[in-house]
Amino acid sequence: MNTFLFSDNTVLCNFAAVDRLDLLESALNQRGRWTEAVAYEASRSASSLPARHNDPGGDQHRRHRGGPR
Repeated sequence: MNTFLFSDNTVLCNFAAVDRLDLLESALNQRGRWTEAVAYEASRSASSLPARHNDPGGDQHRRHRGGPR
């Protein structure tokens, strides 16, 4: 099974901007990973995204970086 490593938060932000993180989650099927630097970048970008995505420590962000649920 392939793992997808994200080197920046562009993909996450693009899906969040159109309120479709569910599509990204489905496509990755628990195989997406990101680094701590990307997690930090995502937390800083969250203020520019729709309100429901402004929780950088929340479940959706943890799932996409491969952290605990």
